[in-house]
Amino acid sequence: MAPFDRAQTLRQAAALLRERADLIAAVLTMEQGKPLLQARNEILGSADVIDWFAEEGKRCFGQVIPAARDRRTY
Repeated sequence: MAPFDRAQTLRQAAALLRERADLIAAVLTMEQGKPLLQARNEILGSADVIDWFAEEGKRCFGQVIPAARDRRTY
């Protein structure tokens, strides 16, 4: 998948997390006993991380990094 397409998919995932944060937070609270506000903030923080990776992926310039044993790591 192209980096810009991947970024769009990740942004959609982050938007869904934000949209459903209250529902997911309630489930986390029921399953783990985590305070509701803490659970909600954790979800919103996760959405922020996904957004960050969506943008970071756009900076993939196809550079090849030499690796040991004649293998390539991209």
